Amino acid sequence: MKSHQLTGALAAGLLLAGPAGAKDVNGEHAVLGPGSEPCSAWTAARREGDQNAEYDFRLWISGYLSAFNVVAQSTYDITGPNGLEGFIDRVDRLCRATPGEPLVSAVARATVMAYPDRYNLKPQ
Repeated sequence: MKSHQLTGALAAGLLLAGPAGAKDVNGEHAVLGPGSEPCSAWTAARREGDQNAEYDFRLWISGYLSAFNVVAQSTYDITGPNGLEGFIDRVDRLCRATPGEPLVSAVARATVMAYPDRYNLKPQ
């Protein structure tokens, strides 16, 4: 199998498996940086206007999305027509509904929800 086909198959498998799909044989995976924080930390930073914390969270989310764009076949930009701010709004809604959930889980769920509307080509 060619490298790009393997990468695409891997990304599709991870996407179809959902946020819980990519784990080791013990059902665990490493989350680096602010993505390991609970959703309540994200919503508190946003609510309280903690610009430094929010900036750190936004950088982490941007990195997550950029990595997704690199590995997901037929994906130029997972955020699609809603852009980063629309994606952030979706994460806000998910995190308010599940404050104890790790931010990475909310971002992964938001990514699955955004997938059908992603840009698969660079907009002209």
